[in-house]
Amino acid sequence: MRRHKNEKKALSEKYSEALTTAKGLAKENKVLEAKLEDAQKAAGTPEVVYQPDMQTVADLQAAQKRNQELEEEDSKKAARISELEEKLKAKKEKDEKKKSLELEAAERKLKEMAAELEEAKAKKTTITDDSLLTFKVKFGDLQRLGSEIQAIIDASDKETADKLRNAMRAVMTKWQEGMKL
Repeated sequence: MRRHKNEKKALSEKYSEALTTAKGLAKENKVLEAKLEDAQKAAGTPEVVYQPDMQTVADLQAAQKRNQELEEEDSKKAARISELEEKLKAKKEKDEKKKSLELEAAERKLKEMAAELEEAKAKKTTITDDSLLTFKVKFGDLQRLGSEIQAIIDASDKETADKLRNAMRAVMTKWQEGMKL
């Protein structure tokens, strides 16, 4: 686009020069015609027609044509820019609408989670007894250890695994009897 502007400027300058030259020649032509008319009146000689410089006229016409072409190109580019701006505007509106819908969905999810949290807080029982708290901690430890023992048994060969299961059965049976389960 910058190249077109530079070309347009150069052609515009040539056009101005040609126009200035043409104006100068037109003035000179008028002066010469006036002198010729005066001379013809005085001498009674035949009328002579002045011919302008054809190269200047051709340059002027070429500059006018190129200037018109550049204006048409600029017009086409301006239309394309407008078209692209409209597409960009439509895309932005679409993106904003999509973001708005996503935001609304996230807000709904947040409200749902807040409601679930409030519900969980209402259901939560407060632990006031130290023995209940101690039991809860130790029972968690027992479950973790049970999982680790199960992994060890599963990783052992069949004969060793059977011995480990028998040992666990013996301990669990004693615990059941002792705890009266």
